[in-house]
Amino acid sequence: MHSFLNSNNTLQLSLSELKKSVKIPESDGMPEISKNEWIALHVIQFYNDVNMIYGCLDGACDSLSCPTMNAGSKYQFLWNDELSKHSEPEDVSARTYVQKTLDFISDLVNDESIFVIEGEFPPKFKKIAKIIFKKLLRIHLHITLTHWKDISSLGMEAHVNAALKHFILFGLEFRTLKKADLVPLNDWILKQLGPEYEKKLQIKKDKKDKKEKRERRSK
Repeated sequence: MHSFLNSNNTLQLSLSELKKSVKIPESDGMPEISKNEWIALHVIQFYNDVNMIYGCLDGACDSLSCPTMNAGSKYQFLWNDELSKHSEPEDVSARTYVQKTLDFISDLVNDESIFVIEGEFPPKFKKIAKIIFKKLLRIHLHITLTHWKDISSLGMEAHVNAALKHFILFGLEFRTLKKADLVPLNDWILKQLGPEYEKKLQIKKDKKDKKEKRERRSK
């Protein structure tokens, strides 16, 4: 855990610096980075962030404490491999969901026909990136809305918040996250990113969205 916390450079960045950091850097004489390459690099970083943060919850999240993949009491997620024609949504424990997600992403990242080393990225890359971001978001939601007491007891609040801010800012910048999927974090977003996001994400503070009152069983 300590090696992760010490290497999390986003913790030292202000919000304005963090917003700038997600943008594709100017070349300054170096080879230009394409949008797909920039997204691919960040997929790996965000995968590592989630993997290390969730790993710190070892013992706090198991099949008994978290028999379903949820985000607090209002939202529940089903596992599904959206890239497989034969996959059916499954109700699995949070730990199983996380492990399946990490394995799913690892397989994709190691597939050089998708995460290319040289040459052009395939046309389906953006679609795959969006699926990856959605699944990583769900792990963040589980950690933040279900295990915050555990995060607090570990003294990791600042580190988790920094990683999540970076992830969301990047996802909004490159549209790899959907506004609808961020609804469970509306209050967190307004607190951590500022009131201007009320308009950007069309957050309704006074009127409760009826969808928020229902358990969300996402496929």
